[in-house]
Amino acid sequence: MKDSEEQHALRLAIYGNIFFTVAGLGFAFYTASQAVLLDGVFSAIALVLAVVTLYISRLLQRPGNQDYPFGYAVFEPLLNLVKGLIIGLVMLVSMLRAIDTLLAGGHSIRLGGVLIYAVSATITCLAIALYMRSKAAHGGWPLVEVEVKNWFMDAVISGVVAGSFFLVWILEGTAADPWLNYVDPILVILISLFFLSIPFGIIRENWAQISGNSPPDDLSEPVQRIIDEVLPNFGVNRKILRLAQIGRMDYLQLYVLLDGSQATSFDVHKMDEIRNDLYQRLVLVRPNITLDIVFTHDTIWAQRAVTYNA
Repeated sequence: MKDSEEQHALRLAIYGNIFFTVAGLGFAFYTASQAVLLDGVFSAIALVLAVVTLYISRLLQRPGNQDYPFGYAVFEPLLNLVKGLIIGLVMLVSMLRAIDTLLAGGHSIRLGGVLIYAVSATITCLAIALYMRSKAAHGGWPLVEVEVKNWFMDAVISGVVAGSFFLVWILEGTAADPWLNYVDPILVILISLFFLSIPFGIIRENWAQISGNSPPDDLSEPVQRIIDEVLPNFGVNRKILRLAQIGRMDYLQLYVLLDGSQATSFDVHKMDEIRNDLYQRLVLVRPNITLDIVFTHDTIWAQRAVTYNA
């Protein structure tokens, strides 16, 4: 049920992007507004990425195989990284085009069409974003979470455009009239600058997962706390813990270091008892955790898990 709900949310993103690609590009042609064009191009790119995202979400449900023995989890942050790069590039290109228009003296637009599009887009994008956020909050799906950010960005862009051009409509025919041709490119520049932090945040977060950086505290702290509570119950005080987060999957590699007496007294049943106790507690805080626990007397095996020089 969980997987079908995720894919339902992603299909909604596809349908929404189809609508806004057609509407945005159509209204951009009609109104000659760069701000509306930015919205239409953003929706067109988001449409392509949403289709790929739906495919990746299905791929993630497949078990590991000979070609991908550890499954397909790495495709999730990789896709989100690409999304961040493309969104950032769109913002940069749009800003440069707007600067060029601004330096050329601005341009006039068909104000009525912009207002109709912007108000309708603001309401619809916000509704989609809120719906998808509710789904992502219950499911913990990174792919949907990135889509939520995209739709909120789109809603805010449309809202800013609607508010700004409503003000332009009020100021038409006043002393400010000669300056109104600059509003459209200035809006695009401000929107691009404001939202550049979002794709950079997506890039930074997902690059950290791909490159194997330490996971955030909300993963490491509860995991560390549970391990520190469980192991002493079995007389174990030494360990080497490594954590990684790749997409929705959390990978835990734990080396339990046994002293001399424990190395001879710990049998397989006791080891499995420790594994089971840890897993039952960890899965409550990290439902997608993958557990790999190794018992050893010699720390060199923990070192050789990450380097061949030990």
